[in-house]
Amino acid sequence: MRLLGCLPLPLFLILLALLPFVFGELFSTALMKLHLDPRTALLVILGMLIGSGINIPIRRLVRDEDALEKPPMLFGLSG
Repeated sequence: MRLLGCLPLPLFLILLALLPFVFGELFSTALMKLHLDPRTALLVILGMLIGSGINIPIRRLVRDEDALEKPPMLFGLSG
């Protein structure tokens, strides 16, 4: 493990910097397949980004069974 040194950190930062280009390409390919003009595509992308930050509950579900009393213990996170 000592052989790698600090190599993972620069590699992670480079991949993190390239991530927007990959997603940008995916966005543009998907919007081209929808046959949207650039202005409409920009509005769709902005709507998706703004809308992802808004969470409006549609309906509240009532359950018959009780919730677990200590759910973290279920996953081995006893605390």
